[in-house]
Amino acid sequence: GKAGKATLTGWAAPIEVKIYRGAFTREPDNRTLAMTGLAGEVLSAQAVIRSSADIDKLSGAMSPLTGPGGAVIHAQAVRVRFCGYVPVDETMTMTADPLLEVPSVEVPANYAQPLWITLAVPPGAAPGMYEGSFTASAAPGGSVEFEVALEVLPAVLPPAPDWKFYLNIWQEDR
Repeated sequence: GKAGKATLTGWAAPIEVKIYRGAFTREPDNRTLAMTGLAGEVLSAQAVIRSSADIDKLSGAMSPLTGPGGAVIHAQAVRVRFCGYVPVDETMTMTADPLLEVPSVEVPANYAQPLWITLAVPPGAAPGMYEGSFTASAAPGGSVEFEVALEVLPAVLPPAPDWKFYLNIWQEDR
């Protein structure tokens, strides 16, 4: 058969889902990375890329997010990492676990590769909807663009050292 053009697909996946190497999507148009949280909170999203040809370098970049009244959350508030794979003896599978701090990764043909997006919502972010884009770029292979929809709720999470809590322990001897 003749070699066709490589297909590059990308989709948004829930952060609770571990993406296996053979992962695929039945919703290839699902490219909205939706996050909801407080000003001062750290949020995550997961994008997945798969290509029918080898990718030498896969990278990801976030645009600035624009919100109410022209408010901007700069791309520096975002970290992009790649899920690495480790063997799990009990299931004899490779499972996504470490988050690799590298600028890009190689992805073999027909393997799914998750990109983990961590967004530190600035403590001063005004509440409301923020929008922008996230682009996963594959060399060779082109790119896939995701919409980013961030809802900042009208409350502020104080920095962790300032958190207050009340602990009440009850104990009964019987």
